[in-house]
Amino acid sequence: MYTNSEFEQLQEKFLIEQGKATTKVNKIWRFFLIITILIIVLVIVIFPKQFSNSATVWILPVYGGMAFLTTLIGFVATIKYTSEKPFYTFLYKEILEKYNRDEGTFIDYTAYDKEHKDYVKTGGLFTRFVTVNNKRHINGYTENQLHYDIYDTMFTTSNGKSQNTHFLGIYYVVKRNPDTRIQVRTNGSPKLKGVKFEKHKEFEDIKVYKETNEMINNMDNEFIKFSQRYQNKQGIKRVYLACVDDEIHFAIWYNKLPTKKVKNLSLDQVNRYYDYLKSELQVIDDLSKINQYDGF
Repeated sequence: MYTNSEFEQLQEKFLIEQGKATTKVNKIWRFFLIITILIIVLVIVIFPKQFSNSATVWILPVYGGMAFLTTLIGFVATIKYTSEKPFYTFLYKEILEKYNRDEGTFIDYTAYDKEHKDYVKTGGLFTRFVTVNNKRHINGYTENQLHYDIYDTMFTTSNGKSQNTHFLGIYYVVKRNPDTRIQVRTNGSPKLKGVKFEKHKEFEDIKVYKETNEMINNMDNEFIKFSQRYQNKQGIKRVYLACVDDEIHFAIWYNKLPTKKVKNLSLDQVNRYYDYLKSELQVIDDLSKINQYDGF
């Protein structure tokens, strides 16, 4: 947890990063505003008689006015704009580094990871055709030396006219052989290529899919109970769990993401972020010990 003096040092650095991000966005909108004004002036100079012609008099005021108003609003809005980027590129990284110092751990952090995206295909929880937008990637090893990854991510598809969000939340991967193949989910159906699943209708509060011609075993029941407990937690919208070869995948879609940016950073808020990031590591620990799981 952060003390007052630690927070003051963190806040000072964060405000500098936030100022850089705000200035960058402000410059972009200021550039578009200036270009819009220059184009309007240029059109007036090149076509001076447009306002004396009833067929063309409305064109510049309507289209030029709309363009000017849009860029002006965008420029003004950036003056008090709070960018989320410094939260991911600086703040969460600093908090995790403090956690490493506090706990003696060696957890790696990557902001906006564009390299690791294949976990979607491996887990088969969502269609392999989604666009993956990782905002935050944490990885390390558990006490029993199981490698894990945590992604703060969003999966979307687009048809050119609209965008569909398939998932928005935290996605966990633990490198561990679960000795079973099952999917437990709030909604949707398995998308694992090359494997056929059968839905077990005896579970009413959550969807359970087991590999065809396989029976629900004791290990499966532990994964089902685990998913049900998280599904029933306050603030959680949906959960998804998949056991595949040598990996366990678990995803939580929150009603409101705990790492959502705030307008004004405070000591209490930073410590809430700290506690939340710590709770993500607890999820990993629970997943790695699922066969010994006794509940929360």
